[in-house]
Amino acid sequence: MSRGNGKIWLGIAAGALFSAVAIVTPAGAVDTNWNTTERGDWGDASNWNNGVPVADGSAYLAMQDAIVDYNVSSLTMPFSLVSIDNRSSLVQWGLTELNTNTLVVGESSPADPLIPGNRSAYHLNNSASLVVNKTMVIGLTGTGMFDHWGGSVNVGSDGAAGELILGLESGSRAEYYLFNVDTTLTVVGDEIIGEHGIGYFELDGGTNTVSAALLLSTEVDSKGTYDLLPWFSSDRQYCGFCLGAGGLL
Repeated sequence: MSRGNGKIWLGIAAGALFSAVAIVTPAGAVDTNWNTTERGDWGDASNWNNGVPVADGSAYLAMQDAIVDYNVSSLTMPFSLVSIDNRSSLVQWGLTELNTNTLVVGESSPADPLIPGNRSAYHLNNSASLVVNKTMVIGLTGTGMFDHWGGSVNVGSDGAAGELILGLESGSRAEYYLFNVDTTLTVVGDEIIGEHGIGYFELDGGTNTVSAALLLSTEVDSKGTYDLLPWFSSDRQYCGFCLGAGGLL
């Protein structure tokens, strides 16, 4: 495991973009729900109530404490929505790619978000790749965590801006941990840490590239923290931070 040497590259911020996330499923798309509390494979149709997720469909992982292993490589994508909720977890590893228009981790509020482990989570490992074409939300109204130990995350594309939001609605809590020197998080658009909720980002190795603005605490009821751990080497380079007009730091 390699840690440290974290970098953040920011584009020129043109001003705050305040989000309105709309989750839309195309007409005729197939929705499917994870149907077991046991740990299981994404590609096993028996683990879903309507079969393995398909392109333009939505996948809902909301069985309490379920752990879903995403270790498949021959799927039709992109999905319309992947939603991870109710303390369930998605673990992606190996040479796999998950491509979705929208990703939500922590859609609804748990009974007590302050209890350790009482959150929904996404774990990205090895050389896996996550592509979110439009909007990635960690902590919509609930509590979510993204644990980025390896591979790449790309939000948005050259043709259309995306958005990464940690802590969207009031009462939400979100955490993003970026570890290891070879991991990358690239946001073609804005990265918002604490919009109405509480957002925490820890850069402990790897590279976070933001093409537009890095926004912390964009509303008066929010709190956003971007933690650059102190043992990073001196090759960090910054283009500046764009902070919201209101809120707490």
